[in-house]
Amino acid sequence: MENENEIPNNKILLFVLVIVILFSIYGICVYYSFSNWQERGTFGDAFGALNTLFSGLAFVGIIYTIFLQRKELALQRKELELTRQELKRTAEAQEKSEKALVKQVVSMERTAKLNALNTLLNYYSEEKNRAPLGEYVVTINNHCNNYIHKINLLFNEIEEENRNAS
Repeated sequence: MENENEIPNNKILLFVLVIVILFSIYGICVYYSFSNWQERGTFGDAFGALNTLFSGLAFVGIIYTIFLQRKELALQRKELELTRQELKRTAEAQEKSEKALVKQVVSMERTAKLNALNTLLNYYSEEKNRAPLGEYVVTINNHCNNYIHKINLLFNEIEEENRNAS
């Protein structure tokens, strides 16, 4: 996208071409208007003050350009600062998102463990109801108690983390 203050390249080339043509016409007119080099030189010296004026104007143009560049650099610095702030906010949001994803993974892992332990507990509870009395029932009771203990440990771990988070 072109800046509204920029001069397109084709206009600059056209301007340079016009100046070259004008200088050429001027040189040809001076050459044919005066018969010898001494008269031509005197005519050219008459425009010495005009040359100084144009040199001064060119110098003022350079100073103006420097001020424009300085202003542009200040705008670029401000834009860079805004970009840095935006990148910082983006990084902070990404870190928060990462922490939330880690919590979600831990939660899903615990849910999977609880589901597995509950399934095993249900299995052994049904086995206990179907099994005849004896040593096998004692083993099943031990399994059930073991899984109940593991479920309680998971719940205690969850409650501890919730207390620490608060």
